[in-house]
Amino acid sequence: MPLISAHHPVYGTCLIPESRLRLRPGEWTPTFAPAEHTARAVIAHLRACAPDERDRVLALERAAARPRKTVLALARHQTPVAVGAGATTTAGDVPAETPED
Repeated sequence: MPLISAHHPVYGTCLIPESRLRLRPGEWTPTFAPAEHTARAVIAHLRACAPDERDRVLALERAAARPRKTVLALARHQTPVAVGAGATTTAGDVPAETPED
């Protein structure tokens, strides 16, 4: 019985049997595991996710046996700032507001 990482609103993130995810799809949400994806897919996920998910994925990448330099370099050079629903941009890309005279 394979275990997968999933998130529950009450129990948080933990390993559950894959069958539980199929039997109750609305109760558990599968989490992104960077070790199962290419560096390009991890970077795309980091650019699109919420800050708390970004921190979780980067912590997993740092703790990996062979952390990928390309993924960690992105973390050092870009700090995402939420703009609108689900969209992100990097800090400095948002034009500064100037007071009107």
